[in-house]
Amino acid sequence: MVTSDRGALARYFDAYAPDYLAKGYAATDDPAVYPVFRMRHDHILEMTAGLPPGNALDIGCGCWRMVADLAARGWRALGVDISPAMVREGAALLAREGVAADRASVREGSLEEDPFPEKPFDLVVAAGVIDSQRDDGPFLDTVRDLLRSGGHLALTVRNAGCLPLLPERIARRMLSVPLLSGAVRLSRRAGRALLGRPAPPPQGDSDRILQRAHALGAIRRTLARHGFSVAREGAFHFHLLPYPLEILLPRLHRRLGTRLEPRHAAAPPSLASGRILLARKR
Repeated sequence: MVTSDRGALARYFDAYAPDYLAKGYAATDDPAVYPVFRMRHDHILEMTAGLPPGNALDIGCGCWRMVADLAARGWRALGVDISPAMVREGAALLAREGVAADRASVREGSLEEDPFPEKPFDLVVAAGVIDSQRDDGPFLDTVRDLLRSGGHLALTVRNAGCLPLLPERIARRMLSVPLLSGAVRLSRRAGRALLGRPAPPPQGDSDRILQRAHALGAIRRTLARHGFSVAREGAFHFHLLPYPLEILLPRLHRRLGTRLEPRHAAAPPSLASGRILLARKR
């Protein structure tokens, strides 16, 4: 069963926390690893660079890299995450980098339960968060209530219109049939045994985590209905090889895709699996 349950999400990110910085940010020189988190992170900072610094909130901010970088740019930044392990990693990061406590802070919490006495905020960052929500409306209404008039939301979504990934989505739907999914699992085990490769380590409840994709037109209309105007758009994680070639040729996938990252705002949206929308509260 796929779930958006808070406990399952927390366990998933607890399992990922020890390697989050290394795999998502630091180890970007591996030619076989596409630096997805780093690209997303850098594009959000670029798109918000013209905003006057004020109070910022990063929802579900993982290792708190965004909190530290916003603080370095003059923001008073707060980060919250439902994962206790991510909070510990984030606190250690801020301590290592000597970020002043009056410029950045972190705590365990959620959008639904934290009263956020620090509000209103001038900027709310929600990277990879709305994908695990069953309904966009309540999420956006809550974020809107946290923002001051004219404040901005930096929102990322999975792009349902990424054409090179359509074969993968079709395959995933087919794998929802129990008989087919069982056959695929057996074939993967057999393939690893023949190649002498170990089984991948468990990643918490990764098979059960809700990960929705959004049609770009639909998310723009949803933002408008909930009191936001889209000011800027960008993209990240470009796919110039159709699935499954990008899995078979990871170095070529990275080399081709990262060439488009510097031009992410002008590149064709249909080639990117992630989209960034900077939306202003009306």
